[in-house]
Amino acid sequence: MRFFIYLFLITIFLFSVAFNVTQAETTLLSELHISSNYSDIAFSWPYVYVSTVWGMEIIDVSNPSYIIKPGEISTRGEALGIFVINGYAYIADAYAGLKIADISIPSKPEIVGNVDIPGDARKVFVKGDFAYIASYRSGLQVVDVSIPSKPELISEVESGWKTKYSYDVTVSNNKAYVADGTGGLKIIDISDPYNPQMIGYLDNLPGSARAINLSKNKAYMVCSSEKVLHIIDVLYPEKPVLLNTIDIASDALDVCVQNDYVFIACKKGLGILKWNNTGFDYEIIKLDDEAESLAIHEDKVYMAVGNSGLKIVDIASGSEILSENISYSGEIIDICVQNHYAYIATLEDNIILADISDPGNPYILNKISFPGETCALFINENYLYIASGSEGLIIADISIPENPVIAGIKDTPGTARDVFVVNNYAYVADSGRGMQIIDISDPAYPVILGDVPTESSTRGIHVSGQYAYAADYSRDLKVIDIFDPRRPYAYPSIEMEGAAWNVYISAGYAYVAYGGQGLRYVDVSDPLNHQYVGYDLDTPGLVHDVYVSGEYTYIADGRMGMVVKDVSDLTDPVDIYHTFDTPGVAEGVFVADNRIYVADTYGILIFQVTPGQNFYSVSEVIDGDTIKLRNGRYIRYIGVDTPEIDEPYYQEAAEANKEFLKDMKVKLEFDVDFMDDYDRVLAYVYSNGIFVNAELVKSGYARASPYPPNTRYAESFKRYESEAKEKYVGIWNPLWDVNSDGVVDIEDIVTICCNMGKIIPGMLGDVDWDGKIDHIDLNIAVGYFGTRYGIEE
Repeated sequence: MRFFIYLFLITIFLFSVAFNVTQAETTLLSELHISSNYSDIAFSWPYVYVSTVWGMEIIDVSNPSYIIKPGEISTRGEALGIFVINGYAYIADAYAGLKIADISIPSKPEIVGNVDIPGDARKVFVKGDFAYIASYRSGLQVVDVSIPSKPELISEVESGWKTKYSYDVTVSNNKAYVADGTGGLKIIDISDPYNPQMIGYLDNLPGSARAINLSKNKAYMVCSSEKVLHIIDVLYPEKPVLLNTIDIASDALDVCVQNDYVFIACKKGLGILKWNNTGFDYEIIKLDDEAESLAIHEDKVYMAVGNSGLKIVDIASGSEILSENISYSGEIIDICVQNHYAYIATLEDNIILADISDPGNPYILNKISFPGETCALFINENYLYIASGSEGLIIADISIPENPVIAGIKDTPGTARDVFVVNNYAYVADSGRGMQIIDISDPAYPVILGDVPTESSTRGIHVSGQYAYAADYSRDLKVIDIFDPRRPYAYPSIEMEGAAWNVYISAGYAYVAYGGQGLRYVDVSDPLNHQYVGYDLDTPGLVHDVYVSGEYTYIADGRMGMVVKDVSDLTDPVDIYHTFDTPGVAEGVFVADNRIYVADTYGILIFQVTPGQNFYSVSEVIDGDTIKLRNGRYIRYIGVDTPEIDEPYYQEAAEANKEFLKDMKVKLEFDVDFMDDYDRVLAYVYSNGIFVNAELVKSGYARASPYPPNTRYAESFKRYESEAKEKYVGIWNPLWDVNSDGVVDIEDIVTICCNMGKIIPGMLGDVDWDGKIDHIDLNIAVGYFGTRYGIEE
């Protein structure tokens, strides 16, 4: 029996080791949130803390005309309320309960505690060791926060008058005052936080109570639907009395009182109400967007203004202070990266440029504005290509990243949804007008050369070799021969169930994003026969975008976030990283330099990829210039040719190739033509930081063998070959084919020297006038060649 127990434990151990080995780590480095939609605000000089639909932002307002955002943090839900005290921010999140963040270092806020809350947490007020949370549908919730890292839900209001639809809460003198929607005002005794009791209420008030503030035994409560402010005497909490109801002519969401002024955040802007001997004077300072919340510090009002960001109003002058707006409106839908810069597409008419040189602390540099919407981006050297919906193709010069400028615009007949650029041509997925081919050799004057209609709406495009692959919303994949861009030819479509949203081509496979249908792999290695449909991968969410690097597929899976799959064996894709829930909707994904960049509705997330994760696994080295991958594909090295099996140095070239591939992991780079006549993938191969194609030529194990149109490195390979000849290495060793017995003797040296006509210093005697060698110093010759080539004397 003991034997079987040991056997069982050993089996479990081996399984766990094997499992851990196959798991690759993907670490979140940072998040840069752009589209914020501010909802609540708290103040602690010189910082303003705002809750957003995704979490919290920290804003430095020490210079109101130049505000900056040193830090931010996600709560993974929808943050609606925030309270700051003693180095901690308490965040009420509708879907994630109460989050507690350590904000002692504003540039690096950190979530240190959290607790689930029944209902939707709306607002929070902290007093002493307790947090009081207004929870929509669940009334007032009380949380012990004496240990911020271990908050504990301890009680809720329990009585026949239980609050249910709480929007806001404020605390004073052991009493909690709750704005309870249509339930009006509720007053709760919290002298014993473990047993709170309702002691007073005032209902049957017009409107739905949304926010409340206290000043001098009076409660000021705004109601959204009836556009009114209620002033209530709460000197005797058990019997609150309505003193006045004032029409404020706008739906209101927050209220704050200072001295004789009442400030109201409303849909029309900032409402200011002042008491005088004859009653109240009331005015509204109009803003660009509705004010969600406000806070007062000295003579300034700081407001969270929806999508418009932070607004600052000088109370003395009653005018808005012009400040730099650090919040951008619009849904984030795509991203591409080059040279430490991220270009982030918003659904609105601008591109956000971010500096990601420090991936742990990205920041916004600039924006590119233009008419129309943004659907997709493609970057190629010094230009950014923008598929801009009804505006067509927009080309931006980014040669100076800090100062991008629009270089050219080409209106397309349809709605530009996606773009892919190769050489001097842009291929545009133009919705109902199919694919447009545009000559961009002069970016200022792009010209449409040709087009290919599709059956429905072309949404995505990818080019590989002489073929373009168009994802068509009518449930198919269109394959187009673009060898002559002026005369594109469409092959019969690959018909598949589901609406194709996007497509990515890698190593002979098409990875098709099918929205709610998941991801489909299609074998497209044979350009004339695309009938073989591979395997389907069902994902938790709605696949919006896909990027393939090495054996890994990175999926933007809508509300489910980012999913990473190991697809080295397409018959059995492996989940190497469980779904990473992003704050909003994952719309786009881009991979560069071992980092993953995810375009989320509200901004971008940057992940660090484990080194090697983007490589292909090699199962076998076939010879000097051919390998076989674990997924079954044969890879033929581009631009080089090593000896065949019946030629000298065949074995040496194969061994050198194997030595360059020590860990049997490779990265692949492709050129124009993708496959050869033997169904091998044509590629430039990289391993262990080595460009293997080049090293084979440099070390004399391969000849430079350019084969148009795959000539990207042809000139370099020719130069490496010349250098190898000069050094007499590998196949350029003049001794390897002297005779058939494999032994080099003195006579062979004479023959070689005469054939070469090579003057070795000190070895040769006189040279005749006809240029031929007169005699050879054999001792020097033997020493020279013996040292270099191991000649037997």
